[in-house]
Amino acid sequence: MNIAVIIKKIEDKFIYSSDKVLEVGDQIALSIAVKLRENDSFGSSSVSAFCISPLEHPEAMREALCLGADNAYFLADALFQKVELDNLMNIFKCAFDTVGNFDLVLIPAPYKDTMITNLSGQLAKLMNIKHLKDVTNILWQTNKLFYSKVNSNDFYPLALPALINISYDPEQKYYNPIRLMKLYRKEVKILNAEQIGFSIKT
Repeated sequence: MNIAVIIKKIEDKFIYSSDKVLEVGDQIALSIAVKLRENDSFGSSSVSAFCISPLEHPEAMREALCLGADNAYFLADALFQKVELDNLMNIFKCAFDTVGNFDLVLIPAPYKDTMITNLSGQLAKLMNIKHLKDVTNILWQTNKLFYSKVNSNDFYPLALPALINISYDPEQKYYNPIRLMKLYRKEVKILNAEQIGFSIKT
């Protein structure tokens, strides 16, 4: 199972800052993806993190690798600065088509954030896959995937491929121990608009 995690756009103020780049939602989504990979009895899962930024500064993505991602793709091109919000998901669709097929796409979204869930729905439509929102967790049970939703203790069967919004509270605290165990020496791959075949149609 190939898992993609889309993390938030890296703001300029973080590029040369010692502050942590990833927000709590990014950390939670990555943690869920890494646990799915580690508990995959078939042993064939991988986790790839994707982030858009106009600045070619791959060190800002290394935190995702420290949290356990197998690959980190930094989508960096001046053209991306000109992209309107409703065309943003096309960048990820082009990147996914370039890198490979993904069975599961995770996008963190603050609880009741309709803008992110609506954009996620656009990407799911572009990919022609199911879109689920308000999901709090995904796990393996007897070699099958199940997910839970906000305000529910029940788990529901998950059919792949799917794009899922991981719901979270922006104010919550989250500690991911994987940070202490992962090596820092992994390559961050930079992809520009030409490499992924993206252009703005006029």
